[in-house]
Amino acid sequence: MTEPVEYEVKIPVNDLESVRKSLKNLGYELARRVEEIDHYVDLSPCVGVRTDEIAFRIRFVRNLINGEVFGEVTYKGPPLEEGVKARVEISSKVKDPESLVKAYTLMGFRLYRLRKVREVYSRSEERATLYLDEVEGLGKFIEVEVMNPESKESYLKELRRVKEKLGLSEKPELVTPYLTMLLEGLEK
Repeated sequence: MTEPVEYEVKIPVNDLESVRKSLKNLGYELARRVEEIDHYVDLSPCVGVRTDEIAFRIRFVRNLINGEVFGEVTYKGPPLEEGVKARVEISSKVKDPESLVKAYTLMGFRLYRLRKVREVYSRSEERATLYLDEVEGLGKFIEVEVMNPESKESYLKELRRVKEKLGLSEKPELVTPYLTMLLEGLEK
């Protein structure tokens, strides 16, 4: 079985409201609005683990529309491509993410916390999913994600098309994970 591969980039923006209006005009639908609180496990004490390449995350999710609350754990593998964030991603829902956070803490692991409010937009005739993120301590971003694209080139073509439709062609593309941005900000 081939593992799912996620391709994504982040686009920093100042104003999410104008992006919401553009998405609505283009026929995108709001699939969900959630608050996500991520706890990334610092795996550096683990011998042989390349912590600069993989991530293990415990996530609390609260749906801001219907109130549903759940958790998930996610493994993110090492980068597969240059110039885009392409990684194997394996996730599983969990009933009690708080207990997992406590267990990793009791085992002596350090956890890094990241909070964001995320809106998820999609359109039935498109492969890309768009995430409008307000990340605590970092700012506002749009993530353009495609799961299992045919190639890096097909992903980049989709990304350019989405950026053009949203009037964001001149905006930079970031492949740095939010956690890395947060940690770099703390070091300054």
